[in-house]
Amino acid sequence: MHPPPLAPLLVPPAHRRPFELRAPRDTLAPKLMRNWISVLLSVTGHQKYIDDAQLIVAELVTNVVRHTRAPRVDLEVVVEPTFVRGSVWDNSPQWPCVRKAGPEEGGGRGLCLVAALASDWGVFRTGPRGPLRKGVWFVLDDGSGMSTQ
Repeated sequence: MHPPPLAPLLVPPAHRRPFELRAPRDTLAPKLMRNWISVLLSVTGHQKYIDDAQLIVAELVTNVVRHTRAPRVDLEVVVEPTFVRGSVWDNSPQWPCVRKAGPEEGGGRGLCLVAALASDWGVFRTGPRGPLRKGVWFVLDDGSGMSTQ
């Protein structure tokens, strides 16, 4: 007797371990991670978050590439039925800062953009007993309030 066929998994079980992608701190990392999160959200049925997630991830990874000397950048994403929580990690001691860019400046708006697009966001640092890691996290949700679980 054969087991019944499994239905496709469109939404991972609640509190699933994060999906993870690691890349060297390289100019290709923002594009690679932006494309990866797009595919992940597409196959899990979270298409409505793709545009915002791509932009947020590209901004955060670009910040690591431009402003740190970290050898690599890590992207972790948890996909739940009503929200997506992501974080971009590096091992740089430099703390990200929100700044007000002038109208003629070509950069400096990344974290302001993250704040505008994400339902919530922040910065977290691990340690002091383990290896130093700093993560900028973000949440995209449907407004149901379930992302605080």
